[in-house]
Amino acid sequence: MSGPFGGTHWMANQGGIAYLGERGLVGGGVQVGSVVADEIDYFPIGTLGNATDFGDLQADTYSTAAVSSGSRAVFAAGWVGSYSDRIDYITIASTGNAADFGNYGRPTSAVGGCSDGTRGVIAGGGMTGDSTLDIIEYLTIATTGDTTDFGNLTIDRSGVLAVSNGTRACFAGQSSSAAANDNVIDYITILTTGNATDFGDLSSPRRSGGGPMHNDVRGMFVGGYSWPEYATVDTIDYITIATTGNASDFGNATTTRGSSFGTSNGARGVYGGGEGQSSNYTNSIEYITMATTGNAADFGNLAVPRSSCAPSGCSGN
Repeated sequence: MSGPFGGTHWMANQGGIAYLGERGLVGGGVQVGSVVADEIDYFPIGTLGNATDFGDLQADTYSTAAVSSGSRAVFAAGWVGSYSDRIDYITIASTGNAADFGNYGRPTSAVGGCSDGTRGVIAGGGMTGDSTLDIIEYLTIATTGDTTDFGNLTIDRSGVLAVSNGTRACFAGQSSSAAANDNVIDYITILTTGNATDFGDLSSPRRSGGGPMHNDVRGMFVGGYSWPEYATVDTIDYITIATTGNASDFGNATTTRGSSFGTSNGARGVYGGGEGQSSNYTNSIEYITMATTGNAADFGNLAVPRSSCAPSGCSGN
């Protein structure tokens, strides 16, 4: 399958961030046989069980970014047979198909996004010619339209993982430079514009991780591919978003995986899908309790196995 792989995440409504909610969402992805999906699934984060069909994106898409206001979810960029600048949106409380929001600053894929509930920030990505980007763009979630330039990451990167505490956004993930940079975490203040600053490092260099989850204190990153071995791992790292520093060990996923989605209601973090060893896609969904540390447990299943689902995950009410 040509094109970069990434993931997408959503947020939910406990733990002090008003735009986090009880409905988790995941959009698009790649299915077995390199079939690109347009499906959007949803599930109640507080209740174990399987995901249910919500509707469809405007096109078959993977490696898009997702941001949420709590009532509206926005999916930006991605791979639709080529690099895309499409932006879709849905109303989280209802079910149905996505509508046109506007356009991203350039056709790209494998971007990462998060929000403060009002402004969505989207960073990195890959473009034609396999070049990676250090670009950060933003949009106002309540108002349809195109993105605006925010600033730049400290390094070029694609397969970006993004977490936020409602004030600060942190970006981690694959870089285009030396493997040693694959553990770099950047941060910005969402309400301002400007370039990112170094935050710290992941516990080990890895690429195309997944399951970005966050609340008003912690951000979590699940799995990924070790570098240079490019083997999937089961590592779960966490950071305290308000305090710069390196990530710490949280526990382990039940299986190794990369390119999974992640979402949270502020208390429970949920991630799923992705690619395991031997390029096997999975439909399993797992969860963690974000205030503690420990290993993940089974949550339920997506309708079909798929990878690179919009780090498409987010939450709302």
